[in-house]
Order: sequence, then structure tokens, then C-alpha cells
Amino acid sequence: MKRILILMFALLWVVPGLVSAHSYIEESAPAKDETLSASPEQIEMTFNTDIEKLSSFKLYDEKGKTVKIGATSVNENVLSGPVTEPLENGVYTVKWAAIGEDGHSVSGEYSFTVAAADNSGAADASSSPSADNNTAGSDTPPPSPSADTGSNTADNSSSAASDGTKNPNMGTAITIGVIIIAAAVILILRSRKK
Repeated sequence: MKRILILMFALLWVVPGLVSAHSYIEESAPAKDETLSASPEQIEMTFNTDIEKLSSFKLYDEKGKTVKIGATSVNENVLSGPVTEPLENGVYTVKWAAIGEDGHSVSGEYSFTVAAADNSGAADASSSPSADNNTAGSDTPPPSPSADTGSNTADNSSSAASDGTKNPNMGTAITIGVIIIAAAVILILRSRKK
């Protein structure tokens, strides 16, 4: 009986740490679904943990074509890259892949819109209107993500920022709840046997 209780308390301490260990985006600029009145000069993502130098991202226009950007860089938990040429009006998708300090590769994507009143930096902005909101790219972002790719996608949003982040608190709460229920069931069954 004591061993079971000790095991349950040990799981309460260990499991939440494992659930929240994966890297996820806390903040990004531009943010998910943000509409900008001017082309951004840089794309920047801030993660909850430090990330490896191999982490990177690509930018796609609404037709799924890769948009040329400058060299991406990693500074502790920040992944960034300059936008070398002004973006035309339209919807853009950032597809990122990061390797967290725990060694796991995670990836995700989010979109933002450029809606500049006067987009003089774009050569043919007026002659190429938005056809649709199809933001799926045909290329895949490097490095290729591992099996836990699904654990961190743009559909998971954090209450702190809505930019394709994951909220680890939900998984922690569920895990703790399951452990408490299991402990209660075991204690009830043991007391009935006596």
C-alpha cells in the first residue's frame, strides 16, 4: 500500500515535467492571424526553451510559393530571419521546425496578412490580387520533424499568445487528474478487501 502511494506521488512530480518539456512558441512577430498595414522587416519567434542552431523556418505566399528571406538565426530561445524584400498584399504562412533543448524536433505553422494601403515596394501588387486563402506550401521546412511533430502545431494555441503555440498546462492537468483517480480507485479497492 505504501509503495503504491509513493509511486503515485513520484508520478505527480515526474509526469508534469515530461509533459511540459517540449519547446513551443510563446510569442511571434508577426503574430498568428495578425493583419499588418506594412510589410514586416523581420519574422521572429520566441520559444519557451532554448532551441538548437539547426532550427529554421520558411515563408510561403498564398499560392504556396516560397518567399525569399535572409539567413535565419537562433539566439538562445529566439528564431528570426529578415524579410529582404517588401511583401505584396496577401496571406503569408510561416512554417517552422525547431529542435528544443530536450533534443526533440517540433514543427508548426501560422499565417499572417499584409494589407498595406500603399504597397509601393511590391512591383505588381495591384495586378496580382488574392485568389484564395490557400496557404499550404508544397515544400517542407528543414530540419525534418520527428514523430512528435503533431505535438506542436498551429492549431494548438496558448492563452498567452495566439501564434501557433501549445499549452502544456492542459496535458499536465489531465495527467494529474488521471493519477489522482487511479490512486483513489486503488485505495477504495484495498479498503474493501480488508
